[in-house]
Amino acid sequence: FFSSKMAANTLLDAAYGTYSSLGHEERRSSKNRVRFVAFSIACLCFMAMLTLTLANGFPAHGDNWYATILRTVQGLKNPRYRCHTTEGDFVVELFMDSMPLTASNFVDLAETGFYDGIHFHRIIDNFMIQFGCPYARHHRHPWAGTGGPPPSTTFKVGSYAVTRDEQGCIPDEFTAYISNVAGTLAMANKGDPNSGGSQFFINTVANHHLDWWRHDLSASQHPVFGKVVEGWNTVRRISKMLCDAKHAPIKPVRMISIRKNV
Repeated sequence: FFSSKMAANTLLDAAYGTYSSLGHEERRSSKNRVRFVAFSIACLCFMAMLTLTLANGFPAHGDNWYATILRTVQGLKNPRYRCHTTEGDFVVELFMDSMPLTASNFVDLAETGFYDGIHFHRIIDNFMIQFGCPYARHHRHPWAGTGGPPPSTTFKVGSYAVTRDEQGCIPDEFTAYISNVAGTLAMANKGDPNSGGSQFFINTVANHHLDWWRHDLSASQHPVFGKVVEGWNTVRRISKMLCDAKHAPIKPVRMISIRKNV
C-alpha cells in the first residue's frame, strides 16, 4: 500500500508540474486529464488497501467479528479432548479463553469425526509430530500434508458462526503471545496468510522460532492453541518412531478417535 501511495504522489507531482508550464487553452484540456489521472491513482490506492485488508482476515464476518467472538466465549471453560491412537492415549487442553477461533475449529473437526482414522503423516525427532491431513487416512499417502477441511464449511465459536474459506482455511489468530514450547499444539499452515485448516502439530521441544511474532528468528508463523496435559509418554513414543526420508513413520500411527474428555 505504501509503495502505491508513493507512486501516486510522484505521478501527481509530475502531472501538476507539466500542467503549470502550459498555456491557458492547453491548461483547460490538461486540467481534465490531471483530474482523471488523480482519480485513477486514488482507485489503485483503494484497491491496494482492500487487498491488504483481505490478506489479514475475512471482512465478510464484519469489522468487529473477532471482538464478538471474544464476548461469546467469556466464561467458557477450556475443553479437554482425549486423543486415542494406536500407540496409546494423550489428552489436550484447548485454549478457548485466549485462542477461541482456532480452538473451536479443532473442536468442530473432532466432534464431527473428521480426525477419526487419520494417520500422523510427519514426525521429526526433537522437533514435532504433525497430524490432521485427510489424505493421511491412507498411510504414507503421497498427498499427505496438503489437505484440509471441506471448503466453505461453518463452525461455531461460542454463539458466533464462522465459515471456512474456499480452501477450507480459517483466519490466522495472531492474538495470544503463547510460545511454541514442548507439549504445545500449534496450527500448521502453507506459509501463506490465513492458510491453516485442519492440520496441527505438537511441539516435542521448544521451537521459539515458530512463534508468530518472532520475525527476528524466522518467517514461520504458527499460533499455539492448546497443550498436552496427560499422556506425554505417548507423544514422546510417537516422536521416536522410525521414519522414511520424507519424515513419514514407517509403522502406521493412526488416530482412532478424538473425543471430549469427561
